[in-house]
Amino acid sequence: MKPCVITKETCKPCGKRIQFGKKALKCGDCRLVAHIDCEGETKLYPCDPTVSSPTTPTEKNTLVDFLASNESPQIPPIIYHTVQEIERRGLNEVGLYRVPGMLRVVKELREKFKGRNVPKLMDVSDVHALCSLVKDFLRVTLNEPIVTFHLRPQFIQASRQEDDAAMYGVLEELGSANRDTLMFLVLHFQRVIANPATRMSVEGLSKAIGPSVVGFSCPDPSVNDLQNSAFDQEMVLTKLLRLPADFYMSKLQTMPATAPIKSNYNVPRTPETYAGPESGLGPLSPRKTPSSSSLAERAKKYLGGTPFGRGKRGKETSYFSSPSLN
Repeated sequence: MKPCVITKETCKPCGKRIQFGKKALKCGDCRLVAHIDCEGETKLYPCDPTVSSPTTPTEKNTLVDFLASNESPQIPPIIYHTVQEIERRGLNEVGLYRVPGMLRVVKELREKFKGRNVPKLMDVSDVHALCSLVKDFLRVTLNEPIVTFHLRPQFIQASRQEDDAAMYGVLEELGSANRDTLMFLVLHFQRVIANPATRMSVEGLSKAIGPSVVGFSCPDPSVNDLQNSAFDQEMVLTKLLRLPADFYMSKLQTMPATAPIKSNYNVPRTPETYAGPESGLGPLSPRKTPSSSSLAERAKKYLGGTPFGRGKRGKETSYFSSPSLN
């Protein structure tokens, strides 16, 4: 056993999650991971190099595994519904994605999203906990950054170019689920920045969310990796945020449906997106249509009359809404 710095693991002896960036012990042979304080209890577990890591989660944790349907755009329900609730009532909160939410609430929501129903996010009073849930899903739940380990170097290289062509190109190389989800999130981040009430600049949001979106070059980064990756993370996200919203919206609207997806994530299907009036940083409010294929109508259809599939039908909720810019 030797000390190492890890990004996400579970201590085998005590069963508790090891916090992001904390030092822990990992066996170089059997890959067992433990808190430093639990070192004495590791002797209870025989070291067998032929056995895969006992701390590796049994559940699937690629982005595709969290999709609820094969329809495009492909966005995991935990991301889609959480972002919708943040935009419904949180765009006037100061420090979105910078101020941490309550850890207990984040853990409870994470577990609830594993069930059959989407939790009633409207009952979560702490909007910052919803933002932390988004970051937690990207950084902790997924087994690699949304930009993927393979394409991460290309994203970094593209962010260093003066023109945008290289970034457009590397975005097209992402798988459909990663690309759709990343574009959906960037549009959301642009709306956060566009509202002065949040007091979040492009640079500030890039620092806050960069580690979750861009991540690191490997699952177990060293101390030097943790320190040296911050600049690349901020640079990539800044480049993505400065791309025109029209590009992201056009891609999300025109992507065709893909092959059927096998998924055990039994939650309502993700409704499709639609366009609305836009500012320089993205759509400001929804454009409602009577079409049954619109986002609002399909949300009602699949989620049982309300945005979260529970309760009585009440006042209609706007999607993708945010205050108008002056």
